[in-house]
Amino acid sequence: MDYKVENINRCLRNLEGAEDISAYDYQVEVARHLFDGKNVLLRVPTGCGKTWSAVIPFLISNGWENPPHRLIYVLPVRTLIDSIAALLREKLPKLDGWQATDVTVQTGVTSEDPFLDRGRIIVTTFDQVLSGLLGRPYSLGPSLHNVNSAALHGCLVVFDEFHLMPPGKAFMTAIACCRMLKGLCQSVWMTATATEPLCEMIIEKLEAVNVELSERDKQRIPALLVKKTVKLHDRPISVDEIMACSGKRLVVVNQVKRAQSLYLNLAEKVSKSTPLICLHSRFLECDRDVQRQRILEIMGKHSPSQDAIVIATQVVEVGLDISADYLMTELAPANSIVQRAGRCARYGGDGEVNVYQLPEEERNWLPYGTPSCCDNTLSGTHKALGEIESLSFESSLSLVDCVHKIQDKQALAMGLDERLRELGNEIIKHNFCKINEGIGHYIRDADLSVNMIIERNDNFHPSERQGVRVSLDTLRSFVRRFPHSGLKVWTYDDEGNGFWKKVEQGTEAVGFHFLVSPELANYSPEWGLILGEPGNHISPYASPPERPGYAPPGRELWADHAKRVAEYIEKRPPFKGGFGDTNGLLVHGLRNCYEIEAGVLKEAVDFAAKAHDLGKLQEGWQSWANEIECSCDPMYKPQGALAHTSGSGVAKTTKPRHALQSAYIAYQLLCSLHEDWPEELCLAVITAIASHHGGWVYPDPKIQNLCGSAQNAIKAVFGDVNVNFKRSDFTEFVRALNKSATDANRIRCQWPLTSFIIRMLRLSDREATAEGGSNE
Repeated sequence: MDYKVENINRCLRNLEGAEDISAYDYQVEVARHLFDGKNVLLRVPTGCGKTWSAVIPFLISNGWENPPHRLIYVLPVRTLIDSIAALLREKLPKLDGWQATDVTVQTGVTSEDPFLDRGRIIVTTFDQVLSGLLGRPYSLGPSLHNVNSAALHGCLVVFDEFHLMPPGKAFMTAIACCRMLKGLCQSVWMTATATEPLCEMIIEKLEAVNVELSERDKQRIPALLVKKTVKLHDRPISVDEIMACSGKRLVVVNQVKRAQSLYLNLAEKVSKSTPLICLHSRFLECDRDVQRQRILEIMGKHSPSQDAIVIATQVVEVGLDISADYLMTELAPANSIVQRAGRCARYGGDGEVNVYQLPEEERNWLPYGTPSCCDNTLSGTHKALGEIESLSFESSLSLVDCVHKIQDKQALAMGLDERLRELGNEIIKHNFCKINEGIGHYIRDADLSVNMIIERNDNFHPSERQGVRVSLDTLRSFVRRFPHSGLKVWTYDDEGNGFWKKVEQGTEAVGFHFLVSPELANYSPEWGLILGEPGNHISPYASPPERPGYAPPGRELWADHAKRVAEYIEKRPPFKGGFGDTNGLLVHGLRNCYEIEAGVLKEAVDFAAKAHDLGKLQEGWQSWANEIECSCDPMYKPQGALAHTSGSGVAKTTKPRHALQSAYIAYQLLCSLHEDWPEELCLAVITAIASHHGGWVYPDPKIQNLCGSAQNAIKAVFGDVNVNFKRSDFTEFVRALNKSATDANRIRCQWPLTSFIIRMLRLSDREATAEGGSNE
């Protein structure tokens, strides 16, 4: 047997704890293509093991030609994130060298990995990934907007259930970003219900290999042998309809308020011996986890045979490995119906899929459509369902294509080149022009979630409290209904400092964290949050993530800090483990894209690390720093140029800016130390140094002379070299740098290299500053 196949089978058996299983043909094929450096499109039904098909190749180190250093598992909904993360944390410790802590979760609510750099496997949302790539990360403040721009470099990126990404928004943006990063990352696109236009774009634009089920797989996978009959009903779901059935009943409605109403009415009628559970998006994380676990206990693979009822919304469409005897669902788009049907007779036998009409009420079609217009896929789905009697994998694909194909094709009509041009402009806008505009139209807007915290006071940071996710549409509706609610939003000033700001009547509420009084928010762990009703719940405190031994800020000499940042860069992929010995995906990709040898690239990042704070050697900056130290300790005597102060003192002197000045001084050093470097590498290094505090070009830039100890500090870091520059040339340098950084054609080609150096520098600078020693 091929050693790669044997490795795949051995890994699968260890993960599942079973010796009598082997990988499906499609899982082996996915692994082979990934090992060969290909992108992959995979379409298989729910419940067929597609998660392992993407994860297991990453776990096998000796199969790759150019191995990725991290796996970023991208998902559309939080429920699925919880499920995948729990699965990986449970199974991976069965393998040598892996621990549960190697898996991190990053969402707007659970922020374990805000810079997407801690976990070996990171489970996150496409909102987090794409907003970071475009320079406006949803979970980070303005001063950190460029840190995640290169988060996908060198990674294997899995876009699971990508059919839930809005085609003309997130899907097209993700394709464009992967195209921009061609050769620097690999991607796997997985779904059971994507239309041909979406699949064709992945295959054509990303040169992805299309992997499908073999005939042998079709006979081996139990989920493909299930018979699911389809019944259409001309009435809405009612309590009586639910009560009339027996066995395990999964009831899926399209709006949270309808799920809550059904649950509360059923709770008065259902026998106490029949488990009744409600699940939707408006729960605290801890309560949602409890509800999910209860559902798994009554409808999971090894649950007992008994009557049970689950009332849920779209959150059960993906990520829950459960099976019901009866699916009772409101009419929804075809791809959602197919996903919901995947929770019916999942483990074999026969199932029944019952599709009901929407209730007669205002905007009953939401979230499928806009507040003013219904999505026409609803009527198309109803018509198509009336022409089939059962759902199989093949009929499901035909159903989805019949209903969604034209709409998806229209959404993609703009074309990839146009989206690439737009994204280049967005990168410029958010990284260099200080234009703080929303990017929802490139990701998703109406269904974007925000974090709602229930509290009367506002003397806390949002990270200190647990919140409930609420859709942007729900938030806007609440603001319209209660214009004097006192709702507050967490926002930032120009210096990156956060504060609570009252949402004024008639203004658009822009932000992620919102604060509402319990007088207008009713919450229960059983049925979740109801906005607009009084309650007595206060958001519980959140446990802050563990910090890895960060020390408080301390006085630090400039030369020591420059060397320490360079040391921290050595600890980061791809440098960790020996840069010259690795042929990993990141190094290989940068070498091929820019014809820059690995050794030269390492020199460039090392130079950026050592030179990034050269601007702090200005006379004014050192005067400010010494004034701070003297205010803390009147006996303080300067021992050399400083990079950081003790932080607790005060100064009357205004602290000069230093990022652009650092770039200018670094440029003088580059001209004498590395005149053989290619122009694009020099430009990337200089731009990264200028961007290590945000990257915005501020008006009227000025530069001062170097302080008396500057040359000695520079020699201690760079060797026997002197720095001389004309202050009069600084303005022209800034103008030329800004012109280059805002050239849309150039930025598309240059940005992958520039953003890589920026990310390496900023993350290492943060770690070195936070954990570095002090010269007290």
